[in-house]
Amino acid sequence: MFFDSHCHLHNEKFDRSRHEVLLSMKKNRVTRAVTIGCDIDSSRRAQALTQVHDELYSSAGIHPHEAQHVDSHYLSELATILAGPKVVAVGECGLDYYYEHSDRERQKRVFKEQLELASQVNMPVVIHVRDAWDDALAILKIAAKGIRNISGILHCFTGSQKEADACLDLGLHISIPGIITFKNAGELRDVVRCIPDERLLIETDAPYLAPVPYRGKRNEPGFIHATAEHVAQLRGVSLEELATLTDTNAKRLFNM
Repeated sequence: MFFDSHCHLHNEKFDRSRHEVLLSMKKNRVTRAVTIGCDIDSSRRAQALTQVHDELYSSAGIHPHEAQHVDSHYLSELATILAGPKVVAVGECGLDYYYEHSDRERQKRVFKEQLELASQVNMPVVIHVRDAWDDALAILKIAAKGIRNISGILHCFTGSQKEADACLDLGLHISIPGIITFKNAGELRDVVRCIPDERLLIETDAPYLAPVPYRGKRNEPGFIHATAEHVAQLRGVSLEELATLTDTNAKRLFNM
């Protein structure tokens, strides 16, 4: 049974076909998924969706693209959502210097504040990093020293072995997306072989980044088997073993 550790099923791209997508998810043995909030509104919508679908859980956070829009009340609003049922993580939060939709200093401040919030509510944090590894790792290292506890996931990981090792040294999990099925994912394949069993997760990031052979289509949790097959092959285990391992890791991390 598969666990999709990161998707966005509350996204409007699913509004006309969410029922069919959820049926496909069950058909493909995806028994749990976390639908990830990226701002206050989407975090609320994600949490509301979990109340009508047993297999769904949610997170609440501010994506780095949205950091520029936060006001003085955003942390208290996040805390209220995080206190609701079936909300299991803070995020997605982090740094993104590829698009830079938000000022870098604002991104860093909002990221630090959410790491502190995650520690206060004793929840894992879902971390997004793109073209910002030096600053992100510096913030995480300081947080690991100064905050009572920190646990979390490097979502949609596409970094190097050096960056993976730094994340693992901090006690973080690494989640592998459908990018692993792409032809140009050579370095990522090497990283996947080296992730310790107890730190490995898989995800779709649906509706984005559909794996081969679905590339070009809207992604959905039911497609996670394609990613899992590649990861299992790279690690020299059966698909069933990979599914059990990543399901167990996700349930432990999200305190299920």
